[in-house]
Amino acid sequence: YGCEVSPAALDLAKKRLKEIKKTADLRLQEGKIPYDNDFFDVVISWQVIYYNDRKGLEFSIKEIKRVLKKEGVFLVTMLHKNDGVVLNHSDEISRNLYRINSDIASQGGAVIYVAEGKRHLRGLFRDFTDLCIGRFDYNFVTQRSSHWIICGKKR
Repeated sequence: YGCEVSPAALDLAKKRLKEIKKTADLRLQEGKIPYDNDFFDVVISWQVIYYNDRKGLEFSIKEIKRVLKKEGVFLVTMLHKNDGVVLNHSDEISRNLYRINSDIASQGGAVIYVAEGKRHLRGLFRDFTDLCIGRFDYNFVTQRSSHWIICGKKR
């Protein structure tokens, strides 16, 4: 299963699946996650959810909760303020909100939300239990990448 907000990226994923003779239920996401309530045991949002403003991020978190079954778990990553994109290729436009100012991975102009720390993340994901918040860093070409990794369970 998967959903994507970009029709071009969705078409590319479907093409690649066809090339390797695999199938998946891939859907275009325009607003709500295009699956029923209580549908998934696990939701993974890897390097995706932070491409939002605060309101959009909060909506996305509510959508994750909506599509998770009771006791279902999620795994989400969020940019850390020390990430190279945040530090070197974006402009702060308001508290915790940045606009990417380069063409890195064709994302120039994209808006990204950056949490202030673990306490902030706990507040964003307050409707879940068993929260676990950590951080991972790695070098990618010439950039230092830094992300929070958050997991938890639907009540």
